[in-house]
Amino acid sequence: MEYVKKYEYMLERQEIMEFCLHAWAESAKCRKWVWFRLMLILVLECILLPRVAVWIVVLIAAVLLISIVVSCVSIGKSITGCKWTLWVENGILKVDRGGSSEVPCRDIQLIRTTRRLLMLGYLQTAQRPAWFIVPLRVFADRQEQEWFLDRIRDPRPAEDSSIHAGSEDEGLRFAYTLDEVKWVRVQKGALGIMTSGTIGMRERLRLVLIWSFFAVLVMLSCIYLAAGHLSWQSVLFGVCVAALITARIFLRDPERALRRQIRTSAVRDRECGAWQITLSESGVCTRLPGGLRNDYPWETLAHLVETEEAFYIFHRDRKHYTLIAKESFQDWSQVSALHELCAQKGVKYVQGRKTHYLPDWAFLLIVVLFAALSMACLFLGIFWDHVQEMRDQVQGVSQGIYRPETFDPADYPDYVPLDEQVELLESFGLQVPEETVESVRGFMTEYGMQASIEGFPYTWLLTELGAPRYREDDWTTVEEYSKDVFWFDFEGLDISTDYVDILNGMLALAQGSCLDTVTDISEDTSKVNWEEGKGKVEVCLEWDGQPYHWVMDMQYDWIDGDVLGMLNALLVQGGSGKFFYAAGDNGQGAIVFFCTAEWAEDFGEATGLDLSNYRVWSVEQKQRVNMQEAAKRPR
Repeated sequence: MEYVKKYEYMLERQEIMEFCLHAWAESAKCRKWVWFRLMLILVLECILLPRVAVWIVVLIAAVLLISIVVSCVSIGKSITGCKWTLWVENGILKVDRGGSSEVPCRDIQLIRTTRRLLMLGYLQTAQRPAWFIVPLRVFADRQEQEWFLDRIRDPRPAEDSSIHAGSEDEGLRFAYTLDEVKWVRVQKGALGIMTSGTIGMRERLRLVLIWSFFAVLVMLSCIYLAAGHLSWQSVLFGVCVAALITARIFLRDPERALRRQIRTSAVRDRECGAWQITLSESGVCTRLPGGLRNDYPWETLAHLVETEEAFYIFHRDRKHYTLIAKESFQDWSQVSALHELCAQKGVKYVQGRKTHYLPDWAFLLIVVLFAALSMACLFLGIFWDHVQEMRDQVQGVSQGIYRPETFDPADYPDYVPLDEQVELLESFGLQVPEETVESVRGFMTEYGMQASIEGFPYTWLLTELGAPRYREDDWTTVEEYSKDVFWFDFEGLDISTDYVDILNGMLALAQGSCLDTVTDISEDTSKVNWEEGKGKVEVCLEWDGQPYHWVMDMQYDWIDGDVLGMLNALLVQGGSGKFFYAAGDNGQGAIVFFCTAEWAEDFGEATGLDLSNYRVWSVEQKQRVNMQEAAKRPR
């Protein structure tokens, strides 16, 4: 005679929490393809839009954390305070926790041992395991635990089902057979009941709202990171895309997914075949083809829902149900008896609603129409902006003024007001005349240049400070250079004299240094092909009585950037503590300073400008200066 030991227990709080976490992890393992697709999307985003990808990772982590918490709370409520009785008999795992279940041990495919628990599970679907929980504390020792597991792994043959038939209470009996096609239809009917709100929409509505919230949050975050700002058009676009995704998930016909489920051997062997449902005074008993048996007391049941093909007795959680196919009824008297028994036991009858799904072709059509409408709005907006710009230009020309731009400091992360720019430059010893400040302010008010001046700070003001002052009657002759900062445009005015003007402007900054003895700056353009705009420009000067020369590349009227490092080569030889540093002007010019490395670093950190030292670039990398040979050349 087989020895049977029953284990009775109630799960403690720590055990419930441990089970919830491990159950979620095991469920996640069953969705490998989902994780693979998600990782593929993230990799592509990291390549194309890295800033967006980082934010998406943060949002996904938040969603996973919330899903874990929601799952743990939901599972914890369902098993807290339940008294479990579990044992193995005749190759069948039997469990009683308010309702009883019988599962053939051969169907127990998942056996997991955690710190406090033994988890025994089988796959309800390919991606959803069902678990029975046994605290390790119920076993006297490790030997008893292994004895119990051996009975699960190597079960004894079960007795004939006829032996158990007499143990069931007399009542209404229904027997029917499900093949793959019928199973898909009845399962689709059950999902339709939950989707349509026949037995309440609270849980599903909450799920839709949570999903929609995170979908909108993800879309708006991606748009903001990609565009740098949000407008009402972009918000509307993000909400519409999130709505389409939500509709695709929750309004999609589940038939295709159900067909994939029933093709898996574990589901097909357990679900397809002869079903037997018994309704008695004590509750509802279900026998599935694979030998699985479940007994549910009436207290756990809440709704009897009728559809065209079946009756569904739903549990109070509105997720689980017992199926009775209408083909199993012999006459109308059984239907009446079913209604009467359910009414006596407090199970409410509800007529099932017809569920409407969004066909694939309809969803594709909506996506195409939405994409076409979005493109049309985009091009219409571009065209309208162009029309507005042309109209403003016409009005500005006719009135002698330009319409100021629409400027929002929030759109420019580096925004600094003009007065603060002046204050910072003066704190670094730069002289900012009042007339220069008023001139720059006039550009903002009269010509709408606030974005260029305050949105991208310091460059415009420094350009005004460093620009040479030309003679009014001759715009090619420099009258005065600034002694604090020097600016020039790489697109020259006259390539035959531009290098001389630039070097003179830099020397004006270095007054009092070893460069005061620089004389006779000149250019040799004899090797220039003026028609093709190519060739070499030789720049010559004398320093301490010695001749030096540099060879510059010519590209039409563009100045070779190596000019910025020429004088630094002399400063290195002269042992100077200051060198020439330069920053871009957000255009095609250079802003030049003569300062120490410490000053350049502090100024760059304060203004956000990248000041580069051209000493190493010019002397060591470009090797444009051959001062020893130049000194030996006859004058």
